[in-house]
Amino acid sequence: MQFLKQNIFEADDPALAEPPPIQNIIYRTDDEEKKWIEKSTEMIGDFRSVFRSVYMRWAITINSLFVARDRYQSHPNLGLRVDTVRASADGPERVELALWHGQEASRNYEACIPLMGGYGVQDMYGALEEVVFELYEIYLDAHPQELMKGDDFKRLRKLYRDRETSPEAATKHQEAWSERLDSWRRKRAYDGLHKVFAAYFKKAGLKRPSWYTQSDIGSWAKAIETVGLIRHHVTHGEDLVSEELGRLCAEQPQLGLDLKAGEQLVIYTEHLMLVEAFFDQLLTAINISLLEKGHGKPLPKPES
Repeated sequence: MQFLKQNIFEADDPALAEPPPIQNIIYRTDDEEKKWIEKSTEMIGDFRSVFRSVYMRWAITINSLFVARDRYQSHPNLGLRVDTVRASADGPERVELALWHGQEASRNYEACIPLMGGYGVQDMYGALEEVVFELYEIYLDAHPQELMKGDDFKRLRKLYRDRETSPEAATKHQEAWSERLDSWRRKRAYDGLHKVFAAYFKKAGLKRPSWYTQSDIGSWAKAIETVGLIRHHVTHGEDLVSEELGRLCAEQPQLGLDLKAGEQLVIYTEHLMLVEAFFDQLLTAINISLLEKGHGKPLPKPES
């Protein structure tokens, strides 16, 4: 579910009395060699909606836990029953697993709150994986030769050359290409998303926006690595901040992720906010990088 959707306006739409606030800019072109840039910029708005919706889903969940905690704290006789299902002679049967009242129920709600922040980071990182790989695949779809090099792909190269000879040839090529792309993605997933992100910028010939001075592709990749390591901790149930995660956080104070090596790993709502803010800024940087790639020159810095 998406809580916020993007509206698309054409710059020369006469129905617009005044320009609306713009966050995502689509690059339009008739040049077939640059159509991948157009398609990529068309996706930025949807990607931003996904990030915001994932964040909102977890923000709402965390808020509801606070509300429930306070409600049970102020109503000592209010019971919280947790049910599950067990096998019985008559089939699956719903049974009571636990029943808590008042303060105990309130404490149990409170104990869940820090966990939700970690799961939120995990979910948002999964969304970023989809974004990075989808952008990379848009580029590769436009430059398939990148994945056809070497003796292992002679058949794929032949199918590519013959793809326009008949509908059957086109189908065979598309099936083989889809298999190649799926295989590539499965293998690259083990490399680490930060490395895939940096490789995408290099392959696509993208550069940081011309007026950026405080961050670059390397720093964005390092921030992605940091969030990915948080995700790894949460996924594997690690209670303490590792030396590596502590070091990465200390080296990037601008991220605001104040996690220290050896301390308890607790992800607060504020951490989740910072991750969402970084992903939002990252999409803006990607959008501008794509625009400058398409235009082939630096663009003027927008007014604040």
